Amino acid sequence: MAVLFTLVSVRVIYSGEAEIAAGTRALRDGQAREAIACSARAAEWYVPAAPHVRVAYGRLIRIAEAAEENRRHELALVAWRSLRAAAKSTRWIYSPYEKEGQRANREIARLMALGSTRPKPLAALQQEYLQELMRDETPRVPWVLLLLFGLGAFCVGTVVAVKRMAGSFGELKWTAGRTPLLVALLGAAAWLLALWRA
Repeated sequence: MAVLFTLVSVRVIYSGEAEIAAGTRALRDGQAREAIACSARAAEWYVPAAPHVRVAYGRLIRIAEAAEENRRHELALVAWRSLRAAAKSTRWIYSPYEKEGQRANREIARLMALGSTRPKPLAALQQEYLQELMRDETPRVPWVLLLLFGLGAFCVGTVVAVKRMAGSFGELKWTAGRTPLLVALLGAAAWLLALWRA
C-alpha cells in the first residue's frame, strides 16, 4: 500500500512541476492564456503539501489581478474560472483550496456583473451570479463512499491473501490467495477511480 501511495505521489508531483515549468515558459513568451491553462493543470495535480499546487494557485491569482489592472477583464475571467475549476476538482473528503475557490466565485460574479448588459443594479446582478456559482450539484458522496470501500477492500484483500498464501517453511501458495488478491486489486482500482472523481 505504501509503495502504491508513493508511486502515485511521485507521478502527481512530477506532472505538476512539469506544468509549472511549461507555464513559466508561456509567461516568458507573453502567452497568458497558455500560462493559465498550465497553472490550472498544475493545480489539479494535487497531493497534500506539494509546492507546485501552491505556486499554481498563486500564479492564477496574480495573472487575474494583473489582467484586471490592464483592463483585460476577459482574461481575468478566464484565470478566475480556471482557479475555480481547479479548486472544485481537488475536493474529496475535504476541500483543500476552499478559500481560493470562494474568492474565485466572488471575483467571477463581480466581473460577470460588470460585463452584463441586463437592466439590473450591479449589486443585484453580482449577488445573482454569485448564488448561481455557489450552487453545488456535484454528486460527491457516492464517490467518497466508493473511495472508503475501495480502500477497505484493498486492505482486507491484501491481509487475507498474505495469510492464505503463507505456507510452511516460507513457501508461497499462490492459488490459495487468488480470490483475496483479486478483491485487493479491485479495491485499489475503485480507490483510484473515486480519488479522481470525488
